[in-house]
Amino acid sequence: MTYDCFVFTHIQKTAGTSMRKVIADACVKNGIASTKVHIPGMLGLGSRKNTVQATAVELIDLENREVKVMLEHISYNAHLKPFLKHVKHPFYFTILREPAERFISYYYFFYYKKKPGYDALLNDLEDVLFQNYVTKFQNLMTAYVGGVAWFLGIDKTVDDAVCKTALYNLEHNYGTFGIQEDMKLTFDKLINRTPSWLKIEAQNLPILNNRTSNQNDKLKGKKLAIFNEANIFDLELYAFAKDLFYS
Repeated sequence: MTYDCFVFTHIQKTAGTSMRKVIADACVKNGIASTKVHIPGMLGLGSRKNTVQATAVELIDLENREVKVMLEHISYNAHLKPFLKHVKHPFYFTILREPAERFISYYYFFYYKKKPGYDALLNDLEDVLFQNYVTKFQNLMTAYVGGVAWFLGIDKTVDDAVCKTALYNLEHNYGTFGIQEDMKLTFDKLINRTPSWLKIEAQNLPILNNRTSNQNDKLKGKKLAIFNEANIFDLELYAFAKDLFYS
C-alpha cells in the first residue's frame, strides 16, 4: 500500500515527546516541507495546542496545508476529520506503556503539586482525590486507539465495544506500534514498516521528562485495586499489545 500520511497518535507519557522530535527530524532529512508537518509548537501554534484546542481559523489553515505528517495528541480516526480529508491511506503509529506506570508518570508530571489538593504522593492521596483522578484518566490508551476523543469524559465513553475496536485497530489498522519498555524493538519495527518517503534512522531514544521512580511510587493496596478495576480496558489492551508485539 502507498501511504499518503503518517499519523502519530501520541498518548501522554509514553515517550511520545521524544519520538515526535525523532520523526520531526526525519521529516527534515527526507525533505518534507515544514508546512506539510503538523506538530504543536510549529508554525505559530502553542506547544500544547492540539487540534482539540485549535480555533476555527487554525483548523482551516491546517486543512489547506494538506499535511503529510501529523504528530500530536489525537485519537485513531484522525483521517476522518475535515483537516485530513485529503488523506486516503494513513499510516498510523503509536506507543503504549504499562498502564499503571503511565498513570503514575502522568500524575507526577501534570498533577503533583500543580493542581489544588494534589500535594501528596500518589499512594498518600485522599481517597476522594485519588478516585477523581482515576476516573478522569481511566482507559486513556484504549480511548486513543479505539478512536474516542480522549478529552470527552472517557469514563462515560470507553466501554467494551470501544475496547474491541481498539484491539482490532491495533492489529489491523496501525502500520505498526511500539512498547515504551522496549524502544529498541519499537524502532526496529518502525524503521522496517514506515512509508518509504519517511525513512527513520535507528538510535537510542532519550526519554524526555522521565521522572526517576522508586518503589514508593508503585500503586498498592486499595489504590491499586481501584486503579485495576477502573482500567480494565487499558490492562486488556496492553496485554494484547505485548503478545502481538512479540509474536
